Amino acid sequence: PQYCTRSILIAPTFEEQSALPFLSRVFLKTMAQILPWATLPTTLLPYFLPMSDEASQKASSLHLNARFAYDLREAVQNAASTFLKVSSPNLIGCPIDDVLYNGEHLRKLVAGHPFNDMLSYREINGIGANALCGDLEETQKALAVIIPWMLEICPVSTSSLL
Repeated sequence: PQYCTRSILIAPTFEEQSALPFLSRVFLKTMAQILPWATLPTTLLPYFLPMSDEASQKASSLHLNARFAYDLREAVQNAASTFLKVSSPNLIGCPIDDVLYNGEHLRKLVAGHPFNDMLSYREINGIGANALCGDLEETQKALAVIIPWMLEICPVSTSSLL
């Protein structure tokens, strides 16, 4: 957070979709310490959004080692507390009416942010959780919010546009 001067987060996820059971967490931590290179079964991998059947099939072909899976899970666990330390201007774009993305946790996190005067929270209709890497229409809807915010936060002179 100390090196971040501005950021744009579109549909950020600060929590796992479903928490791993206690014994799975213990097993993951133990494997990460004892056999960090061991490949884990997909049931021990952290998931952050509900997945379609096609995405689940692709995820079943993932081969992550124990250390990477553990570090990934820890990073997501710490993401919310790291987000609360950011004191620079931020644009937070939240999909609305998306069946996969639950923005309730994000709204609570933004409301409790100690520097919420630095946050620009925007609900964006018609985008999903992967708006910037999905179809062109979603990207355009997200950019319709991002570009005006960027121009507001980082004003440019007319000569720099020539």
